[in-house]
Amino acid sequence: MTSILKSSSYYTLANILPQAIGFLFLPVYSRYMTPGDFGIVSAMETLTAIFSIIVCLSLNRAAQRFYFDNNDATVRKSMLSTLFISTIALAFLFFILALLAEPILQLIFESIDFYPYFLFCIISVALNSLSLIPIIYYQVSEQPKKYVLLHLSRFVLQILLIMFFVVWETEGAMGQLKAVLISTSLFVPIYLFIAYKNFGRHFDFTLLKKAVYFSWPFVPTLLVAWILNLSDRLFIERFLGLTELGVYSMGYKISMAMFVLTSAFTLAYTPIFYKLANSKNQIEAKIKLYQYSTFAAVIFTILVFFISLFSKELFDLVLDDRYSKGYGILRVIIISHLLSAIMSITSVLYLIQAKLTKLNMYIALQAAILNIILNFLLIPPFGMYGAAIATVLSMILLTIIQYHKSKAGYFVSVPWWNFSCLIFLLLAVIAMYHFYLEIFPIFSIISKICIASALLVFSYLKRNYIKSILLVHGELD
Repeated sequence: MTSILKSSSYYTLANILPQAIGFLFLPVYSRYMTPGDFGIVSAMETLTAIFSIIVCLSLNRAAQRFYFDNNDATVRKSMLSTLFISTIALAFLFFILALLAEPILQLIFESIDFYPYFLFCIISVALNSLSLIPIIYYQVSEQPKKYVLLHLSRFVLQILLIMFFVVWETEGAMGQLKAVLISTSLFVPIYLFIAYKNFGRHFDFTLLKKAVYFSWPFVPTLLVAWILNLSDRLFIERFLGLTELGVYSMGYKISMAMFVLTSAFTLAYTPIFYKLANSKNQIEAKIKLYQYSTFAAVIFTILVFFISLFSKELFDLVLDDRYSKGYGILRVIIISHLLSAIMSITSVLYLIQAKLTKLNMYIALQAAILNIILNFLLIPPFGMYGAAIATVLSMILLTIIQYHKSKAGYFVSVPWWNFSCLIFLLLAVIAMYHFYLEIFPIFSIISKICIASALLVFSYLKRNYIKSILLVHGELD
């Protein structure tokens, strides 16, 4: 656990610091960007997510998995070099095809011009794909300090450019996209240098075929994840307009604070998981994996509670009034982040370890179909809340099916009954405040502080008791 927490602290720094600084600038964005501008940025972020999934065929996932199949340094370098060269070729192909597909792509967001918005997005995605293998290399080789340096240096440049174009030049959405494109372009030589120094220039076509065979099922799977998390923005833009999309996206963006915190742990935990899952003593390995994942899931749940509890105060104090309705969206959508975070350290890794990527794809497809249907049914009558509810319901279905099907592969049990009781209890408290108590501001904030403090003190005093309930295989080492 100590090694995970140490590495996690570096990944947390790389992920939380940019997000934290981004949150500090949200009041600035809310004043220098109209909800319509923020809607355009959100729409392009949605496209970025789609394109990023397609452009490299998830070869970075293959690098993450295949790195641990062989301890020979030469073989590992050959694998990384092959995949990096392949991502360059795929990025160029993607850029050409995206330009040729202009009439089709324009149909996705009809109210946003292809030039320059779509074009800036396409170029940024193509160039950013060159960062995937170098970043994975630092993660799997357990070099979190270099991982942090790479992430933070690029972020600092990007935030400075955003402040220049958005605040100083008042270019709105255009300024945001321009800043991302410039910062991405300037880091391409750094990625090429990392690859040249650590991977070499070897290309193994046989290895590439194995990698593609392993990784291609991730493409539809990740597209499904995009449908669950981002496709609602297409429906909102179509049914409600860019202004509503901007408000919804603000609530969604702040809810991602939880996802950033949990993903830092996941990044550190993933290589540890693979080491334990491939170790000889599987009894001891599965006990440790159970302990780590259960402990993390409890922390994730409490974290979600704190963010939801104080979300109204956060929106009232920090953001422009035009975005005030976003806190309700946060409280709904963050539930899907919690389920996703728990799956990322349990059933997702179980299926990948067993190389059941096709099964994972079919599972995700079912949730995606449900999400599309629910978006059509719920957004027209319930607006933004309909989109958020559709996402949560789809994620619940995905969680149930994925956990059940993961028993067919490498499997470690998860105490879902205990988690469910804890989640429902905390959600009941949030609902009580949202619908009844927050109309009394002074009482609301004082009681929230008391509840949060009491929960922290109780968790600390009863930590051994909580472990004995949740960790039925033994105490955390």
